[in-house]
Amino acid sequence: MPLSITHKPLLAWVEKIRQLTNPKDVYWADGSQEEADRLFAEMIANGSCIKLTKRENCYYFRSDPADTARVEARTYICSDKQDDAGPLNVWKSPQSIRELTNQTFKNAFEGRTLYVCVSSMGPIGSSLSKICVQITDSPYVIVNARVLTRMGQRVADLLNSSDEIPIMRLLHATTNDPVVAKKHWPCHPEQFFCAHFTNATPDDNHVVSFGSGYGGNALLGKKCVSLRMASIQARNEGWLAEHMLIMGVTNQAEKETTYLTCALPSACGKTNLAMTQSSLPNITITTMGDDIAWLKECNGRLYAINAENGFFGVVPGTSSRNNPTGVKIIEKNTIFTNVGIYPDGSDIWYEGCDGPVPQQLIDWRGKVWTPDCGRTAAHPNSRFTSPLTNCPILDPNWDNIQGVPISGIMYGGRRSNDIPVVYQAFNTQDGVFAGLTCCSETTAAQEGQTGQLRNDPFAMKPFLAYHIGDYVQHLLTTLNKLKHKPLIFHVNWFRRDPDTHKFLWPGFSDNTRILAWICGRIHNKVGATESVIGLVPRYNDIDWTGLDFTEEQWQKLMTVDPVSMRNSTLLNQESLFLAIGKKLPAEMIYLKLLLSARL
Repeated sequence: MPLSITHKPLLAWVEKIRQLTNPKDVYWADGSQEEADRLFAEMIANGSCIKLTKRENCYYFRSDPADTARVEARTYICSDKQDDAGPLNVWKSPQSIRELTNQTFKNAFEGRTLYVCVSSMGPIGSSLSKICVQITDSPYVIVNARVLTRMGQRVADLLNSSDEIPIMRLLHATTNDPVVAKKHWPCHPEQFFCAHFTNATPDDNHVVSFGSGYGGNALLGKKCVSLRMASIQARNEGWLAEHMLIMGVTNQAEKETTYLTCALPSACGKTNLAMTQSSLPNITITTMGDDIAWLKECNGRLYAINAENGFFGVVPGTSSRNNPTGVKIIEKNTIFTNVGIYPDGSDIWYEGCDGPVPQQLIDWRGKVWTPDCGRTAAHPNSRFTSPLTNCPILDPNWDNIQGVPISGIMYGGRRSNDIPVVYQAFNTQDGVFAGLTCCSETTAAQEGQTGQLRNDPFAMKPFLAYHIGDYVQHLLTTLNKLKHKPLIFHVNWFRRDPDTHKFLWPGFSDNTRILAWICGRIHNKVGATESVIGLVPRYNDIDWTGLDFTEEQWQKLMTVDPVSMRNSTLLNQESLFLAIGKKLPAEMIYLKLLLSARL
């Protein structure tokens, strides 16, 4: 059924872009199953998509080999003042990108369809949710957006209720070349740009992306809206947009659910943690989402919603051992991109999955693959797109327009030494300091080698659209206003034995034991002792039911080496603070001096 839109500013913007891009027709996507079936059928017919026969309602795509990831160097923040973009971003003047947009998109859709996708980021009707409108030339974007966002007439009806309701405008094209448009994966990697107008006037497009069909570059509701543009709106409106999972931890004996968020950089186990299956009989874990949290004060507490409606996760390594929840999620209703596929198109395969290694596949580049060919069958950044409702441990409040009350915040990184598996910050300011100074080792490819530390403040380095110093102050102000402040913790699942170089902590489902201690601290039901970096659990503070883990192992896991921390962590913090410059709140400098003195 065609989408019914009466919102005058939206209609005017679509008409403006229609005149600029000159398409043969305009299609308003309604997000229905019938629409998805038709678009998939069209893409199967043109050779860009394969329907898998062994997975219910699942489809396979293969991208251009040059279009497989976000391109940070050409992801721009277009603020009026360059200093407002801060040291973590690439700045371009708004005028230069407006001119580039007009040149690039002139007649870009000639002879092709202009798709309009109207969606809600966040539960429909929530005070935190935002309505987005993406114009695109890509049906792949539409079928993915249908999973990751909330689409349909309910969103249109909300928008139609008042012309005053603001919209986030998102303009995207994979190509402006009719020849390239006929390829199975149109793109122009050499011409790619993705620009965010953070001081946009009503006549500007809030986000413009050209030249890529890949996830974060093309699914603009993802990182572009949910983090970069939302971070600006959150600062202006007094809330928080964070690169965080949201999970519930329920003590079955007390029928008490504690909601936590966690920010972890890439390759630090955020999706696995969000989907943890409990290893303790008295603890149940549920998830609200694995990537985005929008948080706002209500009655003195911090409440969170998941801006998304689905998962957009990395596929390789997903197995029954490390993420049985993820294995269940991708059994049906899933879009796979850049994994390996069996020659008969029946099913997908990727490194680290369950079962035997097949003797022959077609790899993500479209080439014949065998176990001894020297290549991976799946791209390391290959993806699955699945609805939240696929998740067997989905929290019952996942679509609650009020969100859920957050009692604890976790930050973390991948550290092979120095940092224990968990510690609690001394106070709110110290917790913000822990988030600001998050860093991870850039590589752990070889046993026994410690990679270089890479700063990733709050796991937001690629996604914060304004100055990091202003962000720290906004976070401090927001948290300090709360009557019921969440406790803040730091986690590190990747500590290694200095002698054997093996991981000291079993991780995965056994992370439940750390989550249980965190909840015990929140409710003042479990102890801790003071260390130089924060409050840490003693051996007997952890529930060891079902796990043979000695006190000697625990002490090795929790040891803090002051000499190593001075030589690595403190120096890393110094370089970060110098980069932030004069906008860094004084509290952070003071806390760094205190940490240095304690060490």
